[in-house]
Amino acid sequence: MNDKLITKYVKKLNENTFSATTEIDLNKPTDEDILRIAISSELSAINLYNRLAKETKNKKLSKILLDVAKEEKVHVGEFESLLNDIDSEQKDANSEGDTEVKNFNYK
Repeated sequence: MNDKLITKYVKKLNENTFSATTEIDLNKPTDEDILRIAISSELSAINLYNRLAKETKNKKLSKILLDVAKEEKVHVGEFESLLNDIDSEQKDANSEGDTEVKNFNYK
């Protein structure tokens, strides 16, 4: 596996996590802030594990990385569920987004 590529992916993961926190007062984060940072971090981890799984020639390692990525998706769902519970505006926005996708004309 290419060490430079791994370094690039890890650096990108760190950059994404940092960018998710730039507008947040980390001395006094709200629960919503914490959940959004957690969601961003999990999404970055999913991308990282999927990319690494494609890079390795080791089938066992690839399968494990893909399995871990799948677990991270569950974490995203858990954090999103909590966020919807405490942020009604987010819940309404998610519902609106679901409706827009269902009613979108793909033709």
